[in-house]
Amino acid sequence: MGRERLTYFAQTVPGVEEIAWLELRARLPNVKFERYLYAADTHGIVSFTFEGDPATLTDLWTVEDVFWQALMRKLERTRRDLVDIGRWLQAEESVGRAAHALMRYRKFARPPVYRLRVRQFGQHVYDKRQLESAVSRALKKRLFPWLPCPPDQKPDVEIQADLLGSWFLCGFRLTPVPDRNKKRALRQADIRPSLAAAMAFLSQPTPDDVFLDPFCGQGYVLRWRQQMGRFYRLLGGDNVSTAVLQRSQRALRRRFNPLPSICQWQANQLPLATASVNVVAGRLPSKTAVACTASLSELARVVMPGGRLVLLCRDYELVKECIRQVPELQIQTGYSVKDGNKWGRIYILHRQSS
Repeated sequence: MGRERLTYFAQTVPGVEEIAWLELRARLPNVKFERYLYAADTHGIVSFTFEGDPATLTDLWTVEDVFWQALMRKLERTRRDLVDIGRWLQAEESVGRAAHALMRYRKFARPPVYRLRVRQFGQHVYDKRQLESAVSRALKKRLFPWLPCPPDQKPDVEIQADLLGSWFLCGFRLTPVPDRNKKRALRQADIRPSLAAAMAFLSQPTPDDVFLDPFCGQGYVLRWRQQMGRFYRLLGGDNVSTAVLQRSQRALRRRFNPLPSICQWQANQLPLATASVNVVAGRLPSKTAVACTASLSELARVVMPGGRLVLLCRDYELVKECIRQVPELQIQTGYSVKDGNKWGRIYILHRQSS
């Protein structure tokens, strides 16, 4: 495909959209930021333009879905919105440009069949059924000879139309629709993979990393760190069952060398030498202030001066107070993110000299 500048949007875990933009900016040339949008507690969205091969966007770490952006418009939140949405979908050049980009990329031999997915977030004077009807009618006219997909058939194209408060966003899916096995794996994971990838990315990977996840669980943060480039050593552990840790180690062994070391341990008594690690990333348990402070003190011991810690926590106010009790650790910045069914925070800490 030619180097045409097109507009896309990527959706991910709420709060991770800011980290996703950092990844886009770091990994891709010719990328320009457009806007952040939010689908309540379901997704965070970053809109951007990119001049390059769309296939590049399917290998991003911190996003879950990428779409060619067909239309993004601000609404007045009146009944007039339904008329405006229909008119824009039929007339705007951006809709045709996104559809043509998809056809060139997918190389369809015949007009595709599509499935429309409509979501509505916020309070409006019309309901989702009315919105879906307006969008469906407009797309049937604009995209002809494309046809809506019968319910019992697999679509060639998925079109997503979102009403996000005062914003209407519509796009054609670029990344594959997750299959049944992937959806089941997501439900069974102890952390969303895109959130684990965000922590690994924020650790600022280098080939010299001695990387530690002291609360590794199923090992998703370690897996993502492996995929982000060379490292000196990977270390992980947790106080979960031996069977869980063995499954994590088997998953990590499948493709990568050197092999990681995964152990069963208590986070406040790590079997590691003082100042033997330069990067830590993981989800910090925070059941009590005493236990949290003990874990942070132990991390301050094993991380060398100048090291970096990326810690996800749900009880972030408690953790913030505990960090203040450990003078070797200094908060540099943080990101509020959705962790499961609860909001948490990723703290980025600097290990100071004693």
